[in-house]
Amino acid sequence: MSHCKRGMTLVEILVAISILTVGVIGFMGAFKYISKSIHLSRTTTLASNLAQEKVETLKNLSYYKLLISTSSSVDTDFSPGLTYDNSNYPPETISIGGITFTRYTYVALAQIDSDIISTVTYTYPDTGMKQITVHVKWREGAVNKKVYLTNLLENPNVSPLDTSISGTISKTGGGALAGAVVRAEQNPDYNAVSDASGGYSFQVYHGSYTVRASSAGYYDAVSPQVYAARGTPASASLTLTAIGTGTVAGNAWISSNVVISQIVAGTNTVVGDGSTQGVEYVELFNPTTHSINIGSGASYNLYVGYKRHAADGGSNFCGTDEPMTFVSTYVASGKYYLIANATSFYVAGVQVAADAYWDSSLYDDRIRSAQSGCLYLTLDCSDSASRIDSVGWTNNGGSSPPSDCTEGTAISLAGQGGLATANQLVRISSPLLVSDDYGKAYDSNNNLTDFLYPYAGFSGISYRPYTMSNSSQTVISGIPAVGASIAASDPYSGSAIATAAYVSSGTLSILYAPFSFVGVTTGTWNVVIASGSFYADVATVTVVQNSTTSIPNAATVNPWRVSNVYAVMMDTSSLNGFVRGLVTDVNNNKLSGIQVLAGGVTKTTGANGTYFASVASGTVIVIANPNNTDPAYVQVIAMPTVNTGQITDQDFILTKGGALQGYLTSGTSPLPNFVVTANISGSQYGSGTSNTSGYFTIRNLSTATYTVQPVLEAGQDSSPNTITATVSSTATVFIGTFTVSGAFGNIIGSVTVNGSILTSGSLVLASTAALASSPPPIVASSAPAQAPVYAVSSLADGTFELPVRGNSTYFLSVYVPVVATNGTTVTITTKTYSTIFVSPSADKTQNISVP
Repeated sequence: MSHCKRGMTLVEILVAISILTVGVIGFMGAFKYISKSIHLSRTTTLASNLAQEKVETLKNLSYYKLLISTSSSVDTDFSPGLTYDNSNYPPETISIGGITFTRYTYVALAQIDSDIISTVTYTYPDTGMKQITVHVKWREGAVNKKVYLTNLLENPNVSPLDTSISGTISKTGGGALAGAVVRAEQNPDYNAVSDASGGYSFQVYHGSYTVRASSAGYYDAVSPQVYAARGTPASASLTLTAIGTGTVAGNAWISSNVVISQIVAGTNTVVGDGSTQGVEYVELFNPTTHSINIGSGASYNLYVGYKRHAADGGSNFCGTDEPMTFVSTYVASGKYYLIANATSFYVAGVQVAADAYWDSSLYDDRIRSAQSGCLYLTLDCSDSASRIDSVGWTNNGGSSPPSDCTEGTAISLAGQGGLATANQLVRISSPLLVSDDYGKAYDSNNNLTDFLYPYAGFSGISYRPYTMSNSSQTVISGIPAVGASIAASDPYSGSAIATAAYVSSGTLSILYAPFSFVGVTTGTWNVVIASGSFYADVATVTVVQNSTTSIPNAATVNPWRVSNVYAVMMDTSSLNGFVRGLVTDVNNNKLSGIQVLAGGVTKTTGANGTYFASVASGTVIVIANPNNTDPAYVQVIAMPTVNTGQITDQDFILTKGGALQGYLTSGTSPLPNFVVTANISGSQYGSGTSNTSGYFTIRNLSTATYTVQPVLEAGQDSSPNTITATVSSTATVFIGTFTVSGAFGNIIGSVTVNGSILTSGSLVLASTAALASSPPPIVASSAPAQAPVYAVSSLADGTFELPVRGNSTYFLSVYVPVVATNGTTVTITTKTYSTIFVSPSADKTQNISVP
């Protein structure tokens, strides 16, 4: 048996090479994407670590040292944009492993409501909680990427006040202004009152601030942003301008729905087929700014019903009882709508075609001319509460119409033959005016004064009926809005109320609702008038000192509808809500000049103690005397629920407020930057921070007895632990001295290696005893007998901040790990400094340079 060995042909070799090539190429492509994924994963991890580092660094700060972001910018490379602090914690650029990262920080006051955490504006009173948000951004090719972390810091401890802001408060035209309240907008605890020469000064923590000065009778003044560096005071001088005021006046009306504008019980006239018939009709008018559907089955049903006197059967007809044919199925804005018992007819010199007609029997006598009766408009024939307009009249004998469809007093037709054939009831256009030039819309809910009706000097059909085919009419009145609230967008005026006034017409007094809003500051403002679910906003109202501006006028946005007719028409349902109220003291005295912050809108109570503001609907934060603006009274906060288009009342009773003052010392020197709280039964009612002289003041306290104590860190103690003090008036009570032992300070600086910032981190230790070249081990059994060792890691930007106990001298060592080129061996480079003395509540700078 023979064996033969067969080799590969050239073709087979080429095929094998092709298959191998395809596999290698596929593997190379897969390797490319695997490498890219590893790179992306590494980049995301680095970004997350940078965000975590910043969050942990900020959370290691005491509560008051963590600054609220008051000046921000937006990175628009993302949607929505990233909001970041551009002042206290500006963006940081960090390069690691050839990748450039940008780290953004934003700190906001936070609050918890129904387990939901939300942020509030930095001008809001301290909530006791701050939210930290850190974004880290980088680019992958042409694409922007980001990661972010959020966290919370609460339980305030120490607030280091390491610099100050000072300046002078002056009046326009020259001269010092004494008694002005001056405060940093970023923290209302930083404040002072200007002295006789106008000077002021208060301590702050280093950073950027805007300063606000306030004084009764003057406009507030706000400084540009100033930067107070650590140990270098900032200056901010302000000039206040005296407030000039004027008056805004007008008349308030509501146009809410269709009204009955004319009724004719009968007239013998020529109808569409040329015959003479007894025609009766009802004219409606739409004074609103929107169309209203009419008829059965419409999206907004509107029915016309009528009742007859008991002597005539007391019949009630509505909806399907008397079916109609609707030629027009809606009433347009500013137009009339005619309902008749004929399709068309001739009256008052014109030929008219009805917009709707009773189709059960044309020319039928429905509205009895010889009897009392009433007509009404309703959204539901079976529900009298859904009626939106009613007109009732007496008959020749003075018998009353049915009481359930008469507004106010019925129209008196006694002695006039009742509503006789060829007579009419005509709604007036405004007090003392009936005109075809303006919409017949006046509606005081009193039939006797709302209509012109037959009397000795008026009879017949003097006013023709109008239909949808006629032009729209200008509306100059409506429902007198007595009690409507009026407010301006300036922050210094209070509010006004539209009052009830009357125009005399013979024996009648016709109601209207004028308002006179005094004390509006000079300038150009928006004026809001609101009543119930309706409001009007008259913009660009210019107020001149010691003058009256009537609105609307030719220059306002939403100008007057008729020249020199100052009628504010409330015909719009509000998308917001409104809050109003009265501010009094405990003796029910009305308090003027009290600032009220309602949903972010600042108002000031007027001479009548009232305020009024347009706010977003929902739960609204309303603060009376925010930040103790008037130091004679306390601050009070309420959170009413405001419904869309509705006015919510929120009154305040302010109690007298006072202040407690005291002193903190280490025993030999004053202690600045300590928070001291005033408590009742364990609940905190106020706090203050000691200044560089060791003095603290706790403001905005109601009359009561308080337990006062400093807020201490672990290892600190005070003597005494607490002091009991009583606030009995607006005076400042000095309570005594706290001696604090064990107060901390800080060693701060940066770490560089060979002249470059160390980004990879290092261990920084401090101790009163010398430190070894390697980090010392911590052994639990022997630790109590050893000198304390304080530790911190330097950050990615090379900086560090190490808290240590004050009044001591320290050794400071940095330990920098160095990885050998083989990637496995790690050595430690050490640099040590000595004789670093740290004062209590102070910063000591010691930069570290390796080697």
